[in-house]
Amino acid sequence: ESTQTKTSSRLSSPYPSCDCHMAGKAVSIDDGGSAHHSRDQEATPLSRRPRQAHQSADDQSISLDNDTKDTTLNETKKRSHDVLIVSGPDEAINQSYQGTNNLKRRKLDASAVNSPTELDHQQLEEEQKEAQLDLAHQIAEEGHELHDQAQYDDALRKFQEALGIHWKLHGDFHEDVADIYCGMGYCFRDQRKHEEAAQTFRKELSIRLVVPENDRPQVAEAYYSIGRALQDQLEDGEAIRMFEKALAIQVESLGNQHPHVADTYTQIGYSLKNQGKLEESVKMHENALGIRLETLGNDHVDVATNYHEIGHSFGDLGYHERAIEMHDKALSIQLGALKDSHPDSLETNIADNYNNIGYNLNEREKYDEAIQAYDKGLQIRLKTLGKQHPQTANTYENIGNVLYNQDKSMEALSMYEESLQIRLNVLGEGDPKVAKAYDNMGLILSEQGEPEEARQQYQEALSTIHSSRSLWERA
Repeated sequence: ESTQTKTSSRLSSPYPSCDCHMAGKAVSIDDGGSAHHSRDQEATPLSRRPRQAHQSADDQSISLDNDTKDTTLNETKKRSHDVLIVSGPDEAINQSYQGTNNLKRRKLDASAVNSPTELDHQQLEEEQKEAQLDLAHQIAEEGHELHDQAQYDDALRKFQEALGIHWKLHGDFHEDVADIYCGMGYCFRDQRKHEEAAQTFRKELSIRLVVPENDRPQVAEAYYSIGRALQDQLEDGEAIRMFEKALAIQVESLGNQHPHVADTYTQIGYSLKNQGKLEESVKMHENALGIRLETLGNDHVDVATNYHEIGHSFGDLGYHERAIEMHDKALSIQLGALKDSHPDSLETNIADNYNNIGYNLNEREKYDEAIQAYDKGLQIRLKTLGKQHPQTANTYENIGNVLYNQDKSMEALSMYEESLQIRLNVLGEGDPKVAKAYDNMGLILSEQGEPEEARQQYQEALSTIHSSRSLWERA
């Protein structure tokens, strides 16, 4: 039976740099510590009496201190008198004692603040902190550059080094720490270490939710990233829950026509399709398509992605003509984009659309057109993926299916043999698709009146199934 090809759900992230590149990031250092202290010392005027012109500097100093002391003591006596009238003698004595102590503390505080050694020490500490932050940001930026070069282990080492500095300066809960976890999560995801990616993105989220600088779109990004990691682990129910949390924040903070909202609808659509909820999946992709048409225009490759996915679900639902229409639209956009750039990923998506058009044409019994579509997809896959690739094997099998439907049994057998050899080389004896190839060949050989050879193929198929089941049970 022909199979469709699903476009990889690994869309380009709506957060390609995950907002955690740290080059040149401004760092706020509190410069008010000693200044606040200084302002406190100015609360009481130095003198309420005019100075004598003939006083020496030392005499002036003594006079200033005496004036300050007299003024403060007079104020203290007045407060004590007032308290005596209202509250009694004990409270008045207590207030007088506090006033005298306050005067002593002021002199000590003024001496400490005006100490050049103390101020120099504070400034030195701030400069050292700034230097450490600059170093941490530089190391993290090196990590991002290594990630972009697919040097994931080296990138992770850089992120871990930067993380150690931020822990020392900020502790566990700071936006810079969250940014580092974000970068590490993308490294794990691109290494296909999906469980580690999910754990790391959860650490990022736990910080984003509590730091004072809480940025709502970044909280949404963290939920989205967790959802992608869970989706890659085939935990689609939990993935949808994360995507829905991200979606609620995105709609609130970005509006319902933002490209990030479309990205999240698309991912929900993938997970719903994986759960077999095809009609719900179509609705999600239609939501995303409407936003992308509005914000990106008719010819954007992300628009093609949604046309492809809607067509894929229509094909599974048996709406083959509507499916072909959607895939044709996707193909038109992708072929137009290919004129401007030639990434292998774009060509792979074009091959997927040719494959799905071939599937739906076969279901409509338009066999010659189906073979033409499959052959176009096959040429692209041979070029971009090579012959020894599972998707290339799938295309050979699909062509064989169409030839079998045309009663061209021996030509179909040749396609099945090609498919089998690739799968044996790439997937090994225990893979279910290997069993399927043996079964297809056995069917044709049986119909051709060669029962012994057919029996041998069926036995190989059974042996592969048993081997696959044994591997599954051991896992």
